Amino acid sequence: MFIAHQLKHLYSALNAIPPSVTLMYGNIADISAQRARQTTNAYTEIASSLYDPDTPVAGGGAEEFKQRRRVYFQGMAAQGWSKEMLMAQLSKQGIPFASVGTGYCGGRRDRLLKDGTKETSPCIGSLQCNPGKCSQAIITSTHVPQWKRIYEQNIQMAHDDAFAHAKDVHLTAALEAKMVLESLGEKVENS
Repeated sequence: MFIAHQLKHLYSALNAIPPSVTLMYGNIADISAQRARQTTNAYTEIASSLYDPDTPVAGGGAEEFKQRRRVYFQGMAAQGWSKEMLMAQLSKQGIPFASVGTGYCGGRRDRLLKDGTKETSPCIGSLQCNPGKCSQAIITSTHVPQWKRIYEQNIQMAHDDAFAHAKDVHLTAALEAKMVLESLGEKVENS
């Protein structure tokens, strides 16, 4: 489905998938359909939310990414590039990250640390992917609707007697979603 979206192939059968299965699989149809219908403004918006040094990003890899982004823009400015010129160029190049629905994954397998040792990627599959904690993840403002949904669904389940046995799990997930949203500058009402 991700490849179909990138190639701008839209199949209405994608919308037949039930949206209540999981966020990763059930809602991919709606997300793909929405994004496939948008114009190049969407690419500019996505590039801006990721690359613009003045926009907030969250996730386990956010601090390192912000540092690299800042250095890149400073270097390009020293070469005479304006921020607007850079954003126009970057929006044409696409995004070198894999979308996992709730964020972007840098996809690095092993990372060489300053002390010469290697750090292995924490990835164990998309069902276990947690961009809020993974050191390779970047979450941008384009992911806010998904994180709001995660927050709202977990709050709802935490207050549902049918899920009383997992109340702490749902409250923990809601708290994490709230922290991600707040780090992106979103206000979250306590429920």
